[in-house]
Amino acid sequence: MLKRDQRDWFKYWKAPLTKKKPLVLTKEFLERNSEEKNWKTRINTDDLDIPDTLLSLLEVGGSNPEKQKEYVRSYFLKRRYRLSNPDIEEKSRRISGNLASLERFIHSKRVGLYFPVRNEVDTREIFSRSIGSGKEVYFPRVEGPDLTFHRVLDINELKPGKFDVPEPDSSSSSIEPERLDLVLIPGVAFDPSGVRLGYGKGYYDRLLARIPINKRVAVAYSFQMSGSLPHGEEDVSMGLVATELGIIFCRRI
Repeated sequence: MLKRDQRDWFKYWKAPLTKKKPLVLTKEFLERNSEEKNWKTRINTDDLDIPDTLLSLLEVGGSNPEKQKEYVRSYFLKRRYRLSNPDIEEKSRRISGNLASLERFIHSKRVGLYFPVRNEVDTREIFSRSIGSGKEVYFPRVEGPDLTFHRVLDINELKPGKFDVPEPDSSSSSIEPERLDLVLIPGVAFDPSGVRLGYGKGYYDRLLARIPINKRVAVAYSFQMSGSLPHGEEDVSMGLVATELGIIFCRRI
């Protein structure tokens, strides 16, 4: 059975924000609530306040890139969880409009999407536009350590899979990722060079290594953009990022 936030695309569960005295973002809290360690436990947004900059988080992580990623990930997830349903709907609508005007999207015939969870950008309108214009739409499915893509004609075909994320049935027709014309990628944060900070499991990094960079389209709210992000050699860059403020063509470094 679908969970509450899976029955209706826009009905995301959201904990109320406290109006009490501010609390401090601590190392212990981040380690206890890191989504990298537990996908099924949402960070409690009542328990901490967002710092003005990422500097303190990077200092807590020291020179260890993985620790830095963990703290920066918690920072951006906290911000995303604070979005209201109207904010999600409005920003997602604008992002869909920006994507719809993108030549790469207009000329694509086979598009890879994702089902939004944890206040990610809603892709329902993108799905409708794609189906309406005759495109083939594919959603990812977790198969062991990898993602496979399967064709979807109706969102209701998706059922909860690994990590409780709705995904297509294994019996539905599949496609090799290399044959997709465009793949829309979720994430926690991005920077102008195309660096992506994901959830720490590596599924999309392994997938995107097989897909040309010009087909990799990150989808994010503008506040998910950072001046720079900690990254390693195994991290795969995006070709562009679509936000509600416009399209960012990533500069290579």
